[in-house]
Amino acid sequence: MSYYDFNSKALTFYTQRAKTSFCSFSLDESEFALLIAPTEVGSFEILKADWTSLAENGNDVPRYFGLIALQCFAATLMEDGDEVTERAYKFRLKKLIEPKIDLHLLFKAPFGTQTIQEKIWYDAKQFLEHRFGLRLEIPSRKTFAGRYVQYPLSQLLLKTEDLKDFTVFFAEHFLPEEDIPFDFFRKKLKEWFPRTISPRAEKLLSDPLKQERCYEQLFNYFQSWSGEVIRKQRKGTYKIRNISKAEDKQVGDLILMIDHGQHDFFFKKKAIQIDEVFTLPGCHYFHRGILLFNPVPDYETDYEHSRFLYLNAITYLLVDRTFKAKEYDFLEKHASSKYLLAPSRTLFCYSLLSIGNSHPLQGYFYHVNPVFLSGGIKLGRANLFLTGFGPRIDYREKFNVLFENRPVEYDPQTALPGDYKVRVTHYRDVRFSIMNVNSFQSIAPLLEGWDFHSLTVTEHPMLEGCMFYLTDTPAQHPIRAWINANLAKKVNKIDRDQNLILTPLSYANKKTFKR
Repeated sequence: MSYYDFNSKALTFYTQRAKTSFCSFSLDESEFALLIAPTEVGSFEILKADWTSLAENGNDVPRYFGLIALQCFAATLMEDGDEVTERAYKFRLKKLIEPKIDLHLLFKAPFGTQTIQEKIWYDAKQFLEHRFGLRLEIPSRKTFAGRYVQYPLSQLLLKTEDLKDFTVFFAEHFLPEEDIPFDFFRKKLKEWFPRTISPRAEKLLSDPLKQERCYEQLFNYFQSWSGEVIRKQRKGTYKIRNISKAEDKQVGDLILMIDHGQHDFFFKKKAIQIDEVFTLPGCHYFHRGILLFNPVPDYETDYEHSRFLYLNAITYLLVDRTFKAKEYDFLEKHASSKYLLAPSRTLFCYSLLSIGNSHPLQGYFYHVNPVFLSGGIKLGRANLFLTGFGPRIDYREKFNVLFENRPVEYDPQTALPGDYKVRVTHYRDVRFSIMNVNSFQSIAPLLEGWDFHSLTVTEHPMLEGCMFYLTDTPAQHPIRAWINANLAKKVNKIDRDQNLILTPLSYANKKTFKR
């Protein structure tokens, strides 16, 4: 492997590992093994002489990321050797690159008004923020002892094995794929009693210089958590286990459907009775005695069980007065509508534009992810859209869009098929995909219609004989608006049964109602 291949590989690794705007250059043994074998590093002749060529302009991908990765791995090796000093660090880095090199001369080589070591680290910080929306924290410039090695030493954070210990914390507080703000994640982490973490992790979390960086690192790691819990055994080995709080639990398991005054609850796509809602086996309850439901985008009748309520949106709260008398009494007076579903259990409709600290429901509102996807043609509940009809990104502040982990200028109409991420500060990336769908291949039988519930994207679902014209700011999803118009109560049942288009659509509406 050439140095330039390793450099590209290191940059790709760092940018793909980041699932939020937080970024670090930490690199432990298991991660380094994914990039290169240590024995190959000695062949990188470009690192044995002047490093200034690595910082020169003219390349789309800067050439210093490989060197930074090696510097950070040397810090890991130094720590493993139980001697954390500048001398020990230089010994480890020289052993990786070439034992005979003079690191001090390489570090302090001039590049304009800066030294090359400071140049590459500060350039890397700016490059990642500008290109990928990643925020890298590094020390301020200083003089005298430790001036050059402070940068890689600042990246000595939690290792992969340290991070695994926190899956117990994840399972006790969150759901896989749950979109929660970093501030709330940090608050819960500070309240958690760390019974299962390593002494090394405890030391880092108590270090005022590294505590916040470790919180950010854990928030990143949480975004990739699938629900499995890893517990440390007495002998120090790791064993993967699933515990009840994480097993088979996902965001969106519990759904409230409201249509023409009828209220129905579904758990994992199966209808349930009102007396079962608060005691469902396998359901993750965020609060005792109160269930919060936020609207599901593009599905006007659907509301999803959530940890927080959205501001400036129609939301529903199912409250058991036995446990939440204060909230129940407040909503009795201020809810826009209410439905008594069972003794002491009422479903309230409530919306709020802003909230203060003294509001009775203040604990149920939080600043959720501010990025919303709207418009476009959506292929099912997931964030999957049709080529040429991608979603609009509604967010007024600065954000970055990545296509297949590469920065792009996003346009909903010209966006290529593939995976996209919208990156903002302090929240997880908002992900969506765009894909091609081939032309319609068959006509729905008159007496059966289309069964949208059974169709998959690979079967190329499409409506024949329909043309959809998108407006700049549609009030609702254009396809849903067209279906609603054609299935309105004004349509006579006899006319609907005889209409070649309305019959399949009516059937499809009934089949997909319980999705």
